Amino acid sequence: MDFLGFLNGSGLTQPAIWIAAAVACVILLRVSNVFRYIPNNQVGIVEKLWTLKGSIDDGFIALNGEAGFEPEVLRGGLHMMFPFMYRIHTSDLVTVGQGKIAYVFARDGAPLEPSQVLGANDTEDKSDFQDARRFLLGGGQKGPQRKVLREGTYAINTTQFAVITDERVYGHALSERERGVLESMQLTITERWGLPRWCWPPITIWSVSSPCMTVRRCLRARSSRPRSAPTCATRRPFTTISRSLRNFWPAAAIAAASCR
Repeated sequence: MDFLGFLNGSGLTQPAIWIAAAVACVILLRVSNVFRYIPNNQVGIVEKLWTLKGSIDDGFIALNGEAGFEPEVLRGGLHMMFPFMYRIHTSDLVTVGQGKIAYVFARDGAPLEPSQVLGANDTEDKSDFQDARRFLLGGGQKGPQRKVLREGTYAINTTQFAVITDERVYGHALSERERGVLESMQLTITERWGLPRWCWPPITIWSVSSPCMTVRRCLRARSSRPRSAPTCATRRPFTTISRSLRNFWPAAAIAAASCR
């Protein structure tokens, strides 16, 4: 007696059909991404696979419903999506430890001006790293940002913003080259005391003719001095820049790295 004959003879044909249908429905729901659960310690990065609006014409983030990565993220919980249209990627919440800071690198936005080293975060729109849409529509610039993240936990779209802390680099869909560049930046910043547990006293720089040499000289001198050491300065009284190390560091670190 074959298997079907056994089922017919034992009256198990109909239950077997229902079980097979239920298993097929579960597999279909999983493959179609209709339901997706996001843990509370992560965010969901939404990638639209297809749409009648086509692909992105310019930029990296789809702001107008095109196919591609969307600016908004999904927070923890169960979410219902249109079947076969979306792929959901999970990314850890960005955590900056107490007494530490983190640096932000924007992958999409307006280009930097020729004289700029860091993105201008001079408005609330341009400095909101937890709202990628607001950042991009407000004129935020791509590249390293002037504003840093202080201690805390942030729900950031790490496809748009790569975040550098002393422990790791937060970034999604990074190419090997991009990840290598960001990890190199992390190492450079860490070596130059750019990710401190506390803040140095203000730095004063007196120079206008050779800023690269001045930056490197001051940073090297400060890295070997105790916290109570006097402020490093050269003796060219033309321009004075006085800021705390945390606010001054991004420009100094990039300028020093670019002068190697």
